[in-house]
Amino acid sequence: MNLSAARMKTQGLVKPLGGVTDVVHRLVGLQAQDEWVAAYAIRPRTKPNVNAATVSQTPGLICTWAMRGTLHLVTADDAAWLVNLLGPRFIAKQRGRRHQLGLTDEMLDSALPLIRELVPASRAEIAKAVRKAGIDLPEGQAEAHLISVAAMSGLIHRTTEGYEPLTHKGSEPDDPPRELARRYLEGYAPAEPEDFAVWSGLPLTEARRAFAHLEQPPIRAQKASGIRLLGHWDPFLLGYRDRSFTLDPAHAKHIQRGGGFLQPIVLVDGQVEGTWSREWKGDQLIVNVESFGAEITGLEQEIADLKRFFERDRPPR
Repeated sequence: MNLSAARMKTQGLVKPLGGVTDVVHRLVGLQAQDEWVAAYAIRPRTKPNVNAATVSQTPGLICTWAMRGTLHLVTADDAAWLVNLLGPRFIAKQRGRRHQLGLTDEMLDSALPLIRELVPASRAEIAKAVRKAGIDLPEGQAEAHLISVAAMSGLIHRTTEGYEPLTHKGSEPDDPPRELARRYLEGYAPAEPEDFAVWSGLPLTEARRAFAHLEQPPIRAQKASGIRLLGHWDPFLLGYRDRSFTLDPAHAKHIQRGGGFLQPIVLVDGQVEGTWSREWKGDQLIVNVESFGAEITGLEQEIADLKRFFERDRPPR
């Protein structure tokens, strides 16, 4: 089996998965540091009638801290149980960093009930209210950590305007780690427990237990073909422990240049052959490609689709 071809097929990079919600559900969640990151992941996996405006207007999606303790776009039905499973782990894991920033457990105990009553509100409004209540919240990153703890405690989720209560609870699986493993295989197979542990942030021992007796979905894929322009933090790279199935280790430094930031990639026949960036000059979309080797040709269709997707709603950078 061609591993890259099989994973492309599972992830919807060969045949579209459907609409926006279909993509988010299949991949469990899309990393979403801002609203555009998830949109870049949705574009190559969805139908041609979907654009960036469609993504922002799709109901039933929530942005919160989930896998790996990072911001993800997830379905409303999945948000609560994912937060319940993963949130406490990352709250505990990040405790040392919070203390370095001057955000103590006692401050959290006082601030979280206040935040629950305050939202909807912006980050600035939350920080102001917390300080007004007599809590000596340091400025800067401590504010961001306070917000993330509130979200990982199941109190709030992020919106384009700020933060709102997490009111949609959905149904809780009988065995959340096993359900997450099952869902992971639906969107990322073929994969192993080690991949699942890296993607989810669960400990490897728990990932292996969750994987026990789960079967890999049958996948028929012999050869990867075509060109895809994938965005920052795309699931095709984030979903696996070892990226050598698609990325030559010699080029890894071009993709991850520090701080966990993953560059947009050019995928050619299942292999990462370069990085790309884009800029608008009037109505013309300019895509700049940095190839790892020979010049990459045949980009016209993907560039045209990028322009179509973002024509009405363009990322600021």
